[in-house]
Amino acid sequence: MGSCRVPVTGSPVLDEMSTSHVERCCLTRHMSMWRFTRLTNALKLKFVWYNFCKPQGSLGGNTSARAAGVALCRWDLRWIRTLINR
Repeated sequence: MGSCRVPVTGSPVLDEMSTSHVERCCLTRHMSMWRFTRLTNALKLKFVWYNFCKPQGSLGGNTSARAAGVALCRWDLRWIRTLINR
């Protein structure tokens, strides 16, 4: 096992670069994980809900998955329930 470096290219706007979004995401995750120490399935469902169902104010009300182009719409809890029942 190991790691390898992969070059990533693009044209970032250096004035807009910040780690605050990543740090806030990590803080939110850390603060919400204490309840799910032994409930790993619940933690997975929490991440599904957070990324696919919960609108983010910093993304203009979109979910993280929709902003990333992974989902076409905001999902609801009924969708998560169908995932559980599979």
